[in-house]
Amino acid sequence: VLGRTAIQATPLTAEEPPVYPDFALRPNDIVFVRSIPEYRIKTLVEIRGQVLHPGLYSIHEGSTRLADVIRWAGGPTEDAFLREATLVRQQAVSLEDKEFERLLQVPPADMTEEEYEYFKLRSRETPGLMVVDFRKLLEDEDSSQNILLRRGDRITIPSVKDFVSVLGMVRAPGNVLHDPALDPEDYIDRAGGYAEKADRGDARVIRAAGGEWVSLGDVDRVEPGDTIWIPEKGERRFWETFQSVIAVTTQIVTIYLVVDRALAD
Repeated sequence: VLGRTAIQATPLTAEEPPVYPDFALRPNDIVFVRSIPEYRIKTLVEIRGQVLHPGLYSIHEGSTRLADVIRWAGGPTEDAFLREATLVRQQAVSLEDKEFERLLQVPPADMTEEEYEYFKLRSRETPGLMVVDFRKLLEDEDSSQNILLRRGDRITIPSVKDFVSVLGMVRAPGNVLHDPALDPEDYIDRAGGYAEKADRGDARVIRAAGGEWVSLGDVDRVEPGDTIWIPEKGERRFWETFQSVIAVTTQIVTIYLVVDRALAD
C-alpha cells in the first residue's frame, strides 16, 4: 500500500519490554497496534451474600464448577440461607421470548386462558435462573448439583430468614415470625385476617426454595422464608364471568328466535 511503512519491534527477554527503532512520526501518520494472538479477557463469575469473601472470581470454562467458587470464597457463613441461594446465568437472561414480549402489550382481559397462564408463569420466573439445590450440593455433597460455571454467572447466597411473609389482601400485611406449628390460615390470622376484597380461593404459598406457587389446601408445612400471597378479586375474573354470561345469553336468545320462527311458520 502506498505510503505505508512497517516498523517491527525487536523482542528481548520475557522480563524486558521490546525495543522500537527510532522513527520520527509525521502529521497524519497512523499507528496500528496489533492485539496479542489468542489473548482472552479473564472469564469471571460473581458470588454475593453470605460467604466469607464475596466478589469476582476467575474461572476456566469447561472445568470450574459451582462448589469450587464457593470454596474459593471461604464457604457459606453461619447466617447463610441455602434454601434460597441462586445461580443466575447471564448468558440466558438475554434470550428473547417473543411470545412473552407480545403478551406484555395485551390487556389480561383480552388474553385466552392459555395465554394468561403462560403470562403468569413467565412473570414469576427469574430470567436465567439455573436449577440448583445448594443444600444438596454443600451438605450432602451431591455431585449432580455441582454444575459447570460460565462467564458472567452470578451466585447469590442470602441471609437466613426466621419469618414468613404474608402479603396481599390481608388487614396487616408483613412478616410473621416462623412457627412450625402454624398452618397458612394461622399466619393469615396473625396478619389480621382476610381483607374485604380478598380472593380466598386463589391464595397461594410461594416457596422460598424454587419459587413454586402452591394452593393453601395443598401445603402441609410452611417453611421459613415462604410467602403467603392473597390476591384481590381481579378485573380479569369479572370480565371472564361477564363474557360467559353474554355468551350464554346470546345462545338462549338465538334458540328462542329459532323456535319462535319455526312456530310462526
